[in-house]
This record gives sequence, C-alpha cells and structure tokens, in this order.
Amino acid sequence: MITEAKSESSDWRSWFFSTSLGIVVKHTWGKTQKFRTLVFALQFLLFFGIPWLRWGDRQAVLFDIANRKFHLWGLTVWPQEFYLLTLLLITFALTLFLATAVVGRLFCSVGCPHTAMTSLFMEIERRIQGDRMARLKLAKSPWNAEKITKVALTHAVYSLASALLAFTFVSYFTGNHQILSGLATGTLHPAVLVGWAIVAALVYGFAGHFREKICQVACPYGRFQSVMIDPNSLIVAYDVQRGEPRGKYRAGQDSMAKDCVDCSICVQVCPAGIDIRNGLQMECIACARCIDACDDVMTKIKRPTGLIRYGSLNSFGGKETRIIRPRVLIYSAVVMLALGGIAGTLVTRPTVTTEVIRNRSALYREMPDGRIANVYTLRTINKSISPLVVNLEASGIEHLEILTGTNPMTLKPDSVESLTLSVIAPTKACEPGVNRIRILLRDANSGQLRSAVDTTFMAPATVPDESKETKTP
Repeated sequence: MITEAKSESSDWRSWFFSTSLGIVVKHTWGKTQKFRTLVFALQFLLFFGIPWLRWGDRQAVLFDIANRKFHLWGLTVWPQEFYLLTLLLITFALTLFLATAVVGRLFCSVGCPHTAMTSLFMEIERRIQGDRMARLKLAKSPWNAEKITKVALTHAVYSLASALLAFTFVSYFTGNHQILSGLATGTLHPAVLVGWAIVAALVYGFAGHFREKICQVACPYGRFQSVMIDPNSLIVAYDVQRGEPRGKYRAGQDSMAKDCVDCSICVQVCPAGIDIRNGLQMECIACARCIDACDDVMTKIKRPTGLIRYGSLNSFGGKETRIIRPRVLIYSAVVMLALGGIAGTLVTRPTVTTEVIRNRSALYREMPDGRIANVYTLRTINKSISPLVVNLEASGIEHLEILTGTNPMTLKPDSVESLTLSVIAPTKACEPGVNRIRILLRDANSGQLRSAVDTTFMAPATVPDESKETKTP
C-alpha cells in the first residue's frame, strides 16, 4: 500500500517532509504488539543503560578501538584474541539460522535494532501527527501553520532521538564520561564528533525515512530466509481454508461462507506494505501487526480469531508440525559446539602472556669475566583486573642469570609492560652458536608459574674446551 500522499502531491516539500518515504501505517494494538513493545522497551533500557555501568575505574562495556581492547565487565579481549569475536559472530549467525528454522523471522520481529528504532520513530510520528488517515490528510493539506508546526515538531523529535541513540552508540566505543567531559571542556576529539554526526544521520534517515526499504533492499536476511524455512517453521500466515473466497460483511449477516471480509486492514497496518493473504513474502518481517488487526475485526463481527496467525505451513494444511527435525538438531549441535569452544577458550586463556624480542644490534656480548650476555625486550600483558608481582627466571643452560633493574616485576592490571633485560650464561655451559632457553614468570607470592616463553641464546661459533688444552710440564 503506497502512501496516497506521495502520489497525489507533486510538492517536493510534501514528498520530503512526509516522515516516511513509502508506507503510512495504521496503528493497531493487541497481544502481539504488547509483547513486542515490552521487548523493545527492554532492549532500549539495556542499550541506554549499559554504558552507564562501571567496572572499577572504567566503563563496564567498552570497545576501545583506539587502544585495541574490548572490555566486557571483568573480561578484556586483546588484539591477539580477536579470533574470539570472529567465533562469536559465527555463533550468532548459526543461532540466527537455528531460530529461523524453528520460529521463522522472529529476530526481524523483536530482535533487530532497525525494527526497534523504526517502531519508535513510527510511534513518535503517530503521537504528533495522528493515525494513518490523519497523516494522509495532513500530507495532502496546504502548508498552513498547523502542518508546519506538526512536521517541524516531528522532525525535531526525530533529530533529538537520533542524537541520543547516536550518543549512546558512540559511547560504547569512546566512553560516555569521556564524551561528556570533552563536550564540557571543548576538548572532544573531532573524530568522535564526526562519528556521532554520521551515526545520528544514519539513524534519522534509516528509521525516520527509509524504514522498510532497508529491510527490502539493504538487508540480505529476507532474501536467503527461504533456504532456512521449511514447512515446519513457525511463520505469520493467512488461513486460506477459512478465508477464501473473500466476501463483504454486512451487519446481521451470520451465515457467511468464509471469514475474510476483504477489509484490507491487514494491508493498512503492515509496515512493509504487503498483503499477507498472498502468502509468505520476502518483505514480511513477522511483526504480527496483521494478526492483531485481523483478530480485532473477527471479534467485532463475532467470528473466531486466528484467521491470520502464527503457524507452520503444515499446520495450515492440516498436517502435524515437527519441532525436532534433522536441520534443527544439526544447527543446535553446531551452536552448542561453538559456545563450548568460546567458553573453553575463556576459561583456559592465560592471565599473563609474554613475548620476547631479541636485540638485533648485537647477537651476543662477551663480558670481562668470560661470560656471554644476550639482550632482550620482554613484553608482558596482564589480562587480569588485579596487579601481579612476578619473579623473572631463565632455564635451558646451567647457571643462567637474569640482570634487570626490576626483579621481581610488578604488572599493572589490564596493561602492557615492556622491560629490557640481559640473560647471562657461562661460556663453557653454552653450545656453539644457537642455544634454546626459556624465560619464566612466577608469582612472587605463591610461586605459581604465570607465563613461559621460549627463545634463543646466542653463543660464539666456537667455544673453548679446557679439557683439550695442553698442560705445560
């Protein structure tokens, strides 16, 4: 159902300032919309609330791209562990496949952020400009004071909502306290302001104007849902057996052969502008507005509700719906395996990781006392939220000694430390050329091994052997 306002008005201002560029939706309210509204309210509560939660001296959830660290409460994901994010995205995709196979496009209905924001902007539009007929009438009316006031107020509230949504989104990457303090002191980085403006513009355009076109054109999910849905999947559908052939309802007529009165309310309430009576379509996001609208009509004409309802194609054809089936079991097994891999990785991940880099300016240095020294840069990452004190040790060659200005070494929580150290070994204990050694970090209090890293120790190509020296008589 393309908006009449757009087709009947050639004024570019009416075209541009009509809040939706395609569909004018009639409001409906029923059990499914009450459920969706509750879910959306919870989503917005979490979305706006989480950035204000603190964990120690930092934001609890912060994707700190500048410092290449992702903080999730007490867990910090470092650049070396970004494979966890990849695994998490794969798990999310597999979960989406599983959900689609069982309950159809439920994610589009209640889980998609674009759906939530679009529903919010549609409600703002309805509260200011009225329901569908009032908005169509307003769009066709001349530009008088009432129209200018309502349109300007609508877009002002849109802009405010877009700015708040964008601020919250950017705060997940920068930190809301940092943004607010930067705004107050005028020191906010221009990149943050640009990012804020871009996100706000996208929200304003996507949720305020393009709406269903994002689902139909930009989002690929609707196009490949057909390969994940089978006759047992739960979808929003029209009961053809009950509704066809359609007929007009007249008051006092109780002997209608079929239930559909061809009122087209299901089309008027659809944010995608489709007719659910034509069967499952790519544009349908399973918002279930048509269910509530049709149930309301059925109640008024004293007919059973459920002419449009959730169900599987098998159930509409009088067959049994099977929830447990091979594709569901396969998807479930793969999702559980992926979740187990993520959980196992997080549990077994080391608290301290160490990297040793050799000094490239000199392979080794001969000391005055006849020993050999190799110089290294030790780079450690403490992934815990508590400071650690560790002792540095070395093994692999007898009588190895570590010389550094700080041993034991204090590792600050959630930080990277670099230290230059010298490893010294007796010449006679070394093999000529390359020797393998290990540098260990042990907890100074408990003696527990926190980290160990293998490296090479370079010695002269020929090492004197005293056993072969000729003794002078």
